[in-house]
Amino acid sequence: MLLERIAAIPNFEAIFGVAADHRLDQVRSRSRGGALRGTFWNHEEYDADGRLVARYESFQELDTAAGTSRSGWVKYDADGWVVDEGRIAAR
Repeated sequence: MLLERIAAIPNFEAIFGVAADHRLDQVRSRSRGGALRGTFWNHEEYDADGRLVARYESFQELDTAAGTSRSGWVKYDADGWVVDEGRIAAR
């Protein structure tokens, strides 16, 4: 599994900068095997009143042949517009 190679499940709240009074729910995750292995996540962020404020897509991929990895995330507002994106540092 990819996360075994990278070391641990990322702290998504810290990566995405979720406010302390907000809730981050993982709504989906999936993995892909083979030469280009990967793990993909979908999250939803809710404010203190329970309103959806953002959705996130994130991933980690490992090219076993090349020994390289890449990872990143995209943040969408409640209307589906991209508002931020970034990379997740591999450990």
